[in-house]
Amino acid sequence: MRFANSPGAGWRGLQPIVATLGLALVANGVVGQVLAYFPAQWRRPEWEVAYYGEFSATLALLVLGLVVLGASALGSGRRSWAATVGVVCVGLACWSLYGSGLVALDLPLVFRAASSVGTVEQATGMRLVGIKGIALSALYGTGLLWMGATLLGRSGRKTR
Repeated sequence: MRFANSPGAGWRGLQPIVATLGLALVANGVVGQVLAYFPAQWRRPEWEVAYYGEFSATLALLVLGLVVLGASALGSGRRSWAATVGVVCVGLACWSLYGSGLVALDLPLVFRAASSVGTVEQATGMRLVGIKGIALSALYGTGLLWMGATLLGRSGRKTR
């Protein structure tokens, strides 16, 4: 058996598959993010809250793809790929943390608007979308910032 006799041979065989899976997840996540963004209607609090609610809800595939790509890059010793994924993670973290702050500023308007809707279920849904947008954007942003810093730190050292 090749896997038992040759340490690392299994990873070299799986690395292209893992990298392809990571790229597919990133592509799927990017499409979801782009479709959530358009048509952009900045300066409308209801759109901003809904956008960051959708942004944080669809960010999981993109983050999972970046994790897989980062692990694949570090595992194969491709420091430039690890640095690239790290920069993307830091940029996405900044956008996510910015969104968390933006939704936090819009939250009083959401709560005021929720008090004048027809049913209790609609009001609760509006409040939850705002709170979820803040919480998930902050959590994803913090995790992405940590992951980006880790990848950038490790991309400067030899991994083998």
